[in-house]
Amino acid sequence: MEDDLDLRTLVDELGSEAFGAGGALAYVAMGTSSGALHMEEEDGELSPTTRNDLQSAMAALAEEGDPSFERALLGRGASNAELDAAAGARSSADFLRVAREAGLVGFCDALAFCGLAEEMPELCAAGITVLAPTDAAFAQLARRTRCSKRLVRHILLAHLSAGVSMLRDLHSRRCAAALGGQTHAAVLEGGCTYVGTARVSRADIPFDGGVIHQ
Repeated sequence: MEDDLDLRTLVDELGSEAFGAGGALAYVAMGTSSGALHMEEEDGELSPTTRNDLQSAMAALAEEGDPSFERALLGRGASNAELDAAAGARSSADFLRVAREAGLVGFCDALAFCGLAEEMPELCAAGITVLAPTDAAFAQLARRTRCSKRLVRHILLAHLSAGVSMLRDLHSRRCAAALGGQTHAAVLEGGCTYVGTARVSRADIPFDGGVIHQ
């Protein structure tokens, strides 16, 4: 069944049966500028399309500082898939907010350019560590590299690590395993931490579900 609902009134207008055990109903963001939602009946786990649309809806709410939708999911027996999608979307939105506030505009723009921004909710769901290059570092890339979505994606995945690793964790493990398959040595030398060949200038910048090291 389908029923268009305004994003802000979704929780108020849906009854508790919509959040029944088993996740019989999945909530799907239409991706329109009005932020309307419709409901799509599904059995079992969320489909990839449904999960992505739900993540987009949650990201929109998180950017506005409105956790009411997630509270409703938690309070009304939502499925694990719904809760994971909600947590990932909230974490991704908070990461983008914190990163931009920290001046990492180039990194955020690069995520959007290569399409990884759309995948961040799923990547963030279980926690993530971001080894973020500075805008100056991005500016040093060859123009041909900066204009290639494939190469930019490869570079960014080399700067994302599963799980939340504070600076002390990197020191303890002496390495950081990237989602792109690389393993970067983490070395403390002369009072400075180096991950790979890059010196960490700012560490332990927290966001909901992860941490940034620059």
